[in-house]
Amino acid sequence: MDAQQIDFLQSVSSLLHYHGAIGIDAYPADATLSRFLESAALPAASAAVPREKARTIPGVDVPDERMIDIVDEVCSCSGCVLHTKRLLSVPGKGGEHPKLLIVGGWLTGEEGAIIPTGGILGQEEDGMVLRMLSAIRLPPEDAFVTNVIKCAVPLTCQPSAENIHTCFSFLLRQIIALSPEVICTMGIAATKALLKNTQPLSQLRGKFYPFALSDQKSIPVIPTYDPTFLLRNPEFKKATWEDLQSIAKLLKTM
Repeated sequence: MDAQQIDFLQSVSSLLHYHGAIGIDAYPADATLSRFLESAALPAASAAVPREKARTIPGVDVPDERMIDIVDEVCSCSGCVLHTKRLLSVPGKGGEHPKLLIVGGWLTGEEGAIIPTGGILGQEEDGMVLRMLSAIRLPPEDAFVTNVIKCAVPLTCQPSAENIHTCFSFLLRQIIALSPEVICTMGIAATKALLKNTQPLSQLRGKFYPFALSDQKSIPVIPTYDPTFLLRNPEFKKATWEDLQSIAKLLKTM
């Protein structure tokens, strides 16, 4: 058995593992099964970051900042009007030295409801993210999950671009402190915040984009669909799986 055949079988195994994690336990015995097997041989992700100008953050200099300090500031923040509607502070959670940083939009909840401490994207959504990590064989301690907006807000509250801009400094400081190898933005809000690109997510996903913290430090960013969207539109799970496979293959080269 040559290396290409081994890689193919590993891809099939990973895809089956992922499908099991998201609840698929059977396949129709028709032409659909053939298409499924064809999709298992996913192309390898290129380790190279596209040769386009990386987004550089001017004046970034936050040496040796501790995550605990950022968390304390998030929990006491009153930088925008969202703090008056805050149901819970959501600084994020994960490993201290993650390989992968996952960035979502914001957590929502019913007004007056008790949101479990530690929730980031939502109960079902957080469970889906854990299954995604398991599907690409990435231990939870090798990932950190956070949001652009650090306040959980009522379902009736729609954060504005100004709110995202105000909160972005926290996310930037987290990126510097965590120094992940790869960033995955889930959803259009997180993607626009990091890449400043107005294209639809369907056009942006599936590729790595450079996010430069300085002339010496650049982190590849790959956008994909967020778990809330996937729960409502399961037909997009295949595209998200391809993005996860690209992350896994890129991490292997680092």
